[in-house]
Parts: sequence; C-alpha cells; structure tokens
Amino acid sequence: MNSLKKIAVSAVFLMMLSFSGSLTAQQNETQKEGNSLLISALKKHETNPSLDAKTIVIINKSESTLEKLKEIQDKKMKFVKVLVGDSVKKKYRKNGIEEVIEVRTL
Repeated sequence: MNSLKKIAVSAVFLMMLSFSGSLTAQQNETQKEGNSLLISALKKHETNPSLDAKTIVIINKSESTLEKLKEIQDKKMKFVKVLVGDSVKKKYRKNGIEEVIEVRTL
C-alpha cells in the first residue's frame, strides 16, 4: 500500500512539473508577440520618416516621442498597444493621426 501511495504522489508531481513548464512557454510566446508588434511599428517609421507626423506615442498615459519610446528597455515594458486605421480614436483622426502607439512601463 505504501509503495502505491509513493507511485501516485510521484505521478502527480511529474504531471505538475510538465504543466508548469507549458505555462512558462506560453507566457514567453506572448511577450515575444508584444515586442514584435512594437519592433514592427518602429521599423515602419525608420523606413518611412513621414509617418512620424501622423503618429502619437503615449507612454504611461502621457504624450511622448518615438525617441523616448526607443530608450525604454524591453524588460521595463508592461503593456504595448499599436492602433492603426479605424482603431484610432476619432479625436486623433480629426487631426490627421493615423497611428497610436501606447506603452505602459513597470
């Protein structure tokens, strides 16, 4: 009976280890996607500088610049959102803004 309990406990422990490993992998994939979104937006601005005048950068709910955005370390970013097209709020579209990059830091 004792050996059966040890086997059951060992099996549960192994299943818990494999489950926590898959959660870590999913979190890492999500973080990469968020950073790739920001990297894509920044590359688009490097290749087409005229977009800078049509973009608003918001860092921690305050309007900022692309230069200050580039200075933020990836590990300090908590949230990244890039809005384009119809997703951009009407108040920005009235002023000719076509893209909003919003970042929150830790």
